[in-house]
Amino acid sequence: MPRGERNWEWRWSGLQTLGPGVGIRFDDVLADVFDLEPDAFGSLVIEASSEDVLAMGRIFTSMDGKASGTYGQAVPAERIGDFVAAGERRRILFGTENAEMRFNVGCQSTYEWDEAIHIELFDAAGNSLETRTMTLPPWGNDQLNRIFGAHRPIIGAVDVWTEHFGGMFTCYGSVLDNQTNDPTTIPPQ
Repeated sequence: MPRGERNWEWRWSGLQTLGPGVGIRFDDVLADVFDLEPDAFGSLVIEASSEDVLAMGRIFTSMDGKASGTYGQAVPAERIGDFVAAGERRRILFGTENAEMRFNVGCQSTYEWDEAIHIELFDAAGNSLETRTMTLPPWGNDQLNRIFGAHRPIIGAVDVWTEHFGGMFTCYGSVLDNQTNDPTTIPPQ
């Protein structure tokens, strides 16, 4: 599902049939399965006939475009039951903005209407700094980069929630090294 767009019409892959304990791996799922360009952004939905299916992704970049090495971050798949429902708040820790690091927050909605995700920033002492709103289109996803930029240098956390009845979403934090772009995934708690 492309980033920042309404995702009413999904791009479906072919069916993959796996037996018990069997795995499958794609070097570049966007290109190999969906025939998308290398710089495509978005999210994946996995529909399975069993609750026992496990999945994860690794987002990576080649160092300076060379094939000799990569850096990236692993992102585990989340089950729909783990998404944040209306009235719940989740916290994303390890928010860091300084000369060495930056902090991004990305979110994915499972709601069929526009959904407002509220993101409250806190400093390490627990003081509220500001609240932002990310409006996601139906089944949309987006990312706010350098979310603590106006408050740097800082170490803090963010809370995420929605007030839309029936709305469900998930968010993640990503702390990146400013020199190497090496990222660390921070799941909501």
